Amino acid sequence: MQLTSTTTESIKRFNEAMLTLEEVQECQMVAGGFDYLIKIRVADMQHYQRFLGGQLSAIEGISQTHTYVVIEDVKSETAIQIN
Repeated sequence: MQLTSTTTESIKRFNEAMLTLEEVQECQMVAGGFDYLIKIRVADMQHYQRFLGGQLSAIEGISQTHTYVVIEDVKSETAIQIN
C-alpha cells in the first residue's frame, strides 16, 4: 500500500481501518517504495475482488495498491527460537 499522505493523522486513520477488516491477517508499516504491507486471506478471487473493490477502495488516503498472489507456501513459521 502507498498512502496519499503519511501525516500522523493519516497513519492513525489507516491503522484503525486495518483493524476493522477481518480479511487482513497482518499489517506492517514498512520503509522503502511503499508505506504498508498487508497480508489478507480470502476464499477465492471473487472474494478478493469484492474486498479490493468494496472494502479496501473505500478507505480514504490509499493512493496505490499492488497485489501479489501466493501460489505456494514454501515455508511459513510463526515460532522463533530464543537463545
